Amino acid sequence: MVSRRVTLGCVRESGTYGAGRRSGLQAVPRYGGPVESDPDRELSVGPAALALLFGEKPQMIAQVSHALNMVYRLPDVIYGDDLNAVAQMACLEDFFLNVRLMVEFLVRRPSAKDFSAVDLKPCWQAEAVDPEILRRLNDYWEVASQHVSHLSRERLQDPVAPKHVDVSPEGLRRIRDHVCTVYEAWVSA
Repeated sequence: MVSRRVTLGCVRESGTYGAGRRSGLQAVPRYGGPVESDPDRELSVGPAALALLFGEKPQMIAQVSHALNMVYRLPDVIYGDDLNAVAQMACLEDFFLNVRLMVEFLVRRPSAKDFSAVDLKPCWQAEAVDPEILRRLNDYWEVASQHVSHLSRERLQDPVAPKHVDVSPEGLRRIRDHVCTVYEAWVSA
């Protein structure tokens, strides 16, 4: 019997590991999720093996890649005919949670327990980006924090002056474009 352990982390590949093989390992999801690694194999795809080989930076990159991938892809699938209303809402919430993660990574200074863009690129200065885009990213962070991450009083709508967040496909693509603009500035810094 082969012993297995499950570790959490992200693997971003063009396909899946183990698919179509009789290796005894379950397929790794294409974009993130639990990664099953085999301790009997010399090289594992799990984050623990990456940490042993390269330290923590590859894990940071994998986490950021997953968040960016969700921000980039979800606007094009949220309103697909193949998703019911519950799945659409879950995807919409996931989109905003990953927008929040990317804003915290790129723009906001997270707490000491979190990592940021500066940890991977010490020369990064978010202030060099268009101030209007930075303002919008902070607004998106507020929306995600108050309306998705927390049971905030800000979720409660004033019937006289309700707040509106554009969650149409076009609105989500605009948010995506703002996040990607800052991400691209970070990459090229």
